[in-house]
Amino acid sequence: MANRGAIVSQMDPVRLSESLAVTGALEALAGFLVRYPDHPNADNALYWRGECFYAKGDFIRAAEHFGEYRFNASELSVSFADQRALLTPNEFRFARLLFTNVSRAVSRAHVMEVGWPRGSDMASRTLDTHASRLRTKLLLRPDNGYRLTPLYGYGYQLDRIEADGIPGGLSGLGFQAGTEGIRERL
Repeated sequence: MANRGAIVSQMDPVRLSESLAVTGALEALAGFLVRYPDHPNADNALYWRGECFYAKGDFIRAAEHFGEYRFNASELSVSFADQRALLTPNEFRFARLLFTNVSRAVSRAHVMEVGWPRGSDMASRTLDTHASRLRTKLLLRPDNGYRLTPLYGYGYQLDRIEADGIPGGLSGLGFQAGTEGIRERL
């Protein structure tokens, strides 16, 4: 038994050093995200933060939340409304990019940088197909609170749709759904 205690005491410093390495990585990744939130590798940094939390056994922090959508980097899944969608690595990075940029236009070039980091001469139509798959898998429709819109000649925009049908809750600012409200304000 004494020998077993010696082995356990020798293992503790190893586990401690691994834990400190993960903690150091978490701090470095957090610092990178604070300094460079719009960097093309910001999504990769978020992914690796999730992996570090997972390695530490902090499964709650390993998952990111965007409203009711919960991203789990360790299994490349998104959970929402009692459903779970498994995504390919490219779909996962594309979806995370859209959710981290809600109500902001994201260029095709940026989607390619983030979603396909090794570079690709992928046809524009292929990217449209991936967007369509995300729309289907994640139920990104106005009746579910989101709308994924292709922006002709530029890229995509994911908008949060409030109950009144206006993107981003603009109804609280006095806007009304439909053209009647717009004409009245002009």
